[in-house]
Amino acid sequence: SDDIDFVEQVARLTNVLGVELCKIWEEVDSETKPVVYVQIELLLQFLLKFLADEYDDTSCAVFPFVSALQTVLKRQKNFSGALTGSQREFMDSLLKVVVLKMKYDDETDWGGTEDGAEDAAEFLEMRK
Repeated sequence: SDDIDFVEQVARLTNVLGVELCKIWEEVDSETKPVVYVQIELLLQFLLKFLADEYDDTSCAVFPFVSALQTVLKRQKNFSGALTGSQREFMDSLLKVVVLKMKYDDETDWGGTEDGAEDAAEFLEMRK
């Protein structure tokens, strides 16, 4: 959609769903974890799309899901000893998106204007 507000709201919804599924994954027994993770995997393509969005507010909306998912993957790796092929592919895609989002825009004016300083501060905060 071209409606920026709508896209941001869907990103927030995806974030809430993802975070809740990650919480559920942590609370269920080891037999149920794969079933829950399948549901998490259904959201991963949307997570990457929102994270790669050109608007930082949309990207920031899914940061909690990224964090919760990293916790799940770490625990899963500790439990099983290795990530699956699809999980490694996702982590590779996630890394590529993060690197692209962290790049400075060549056309951005970080000059002495008040708006430029504010934009720079917001960008640096998002990079954290």
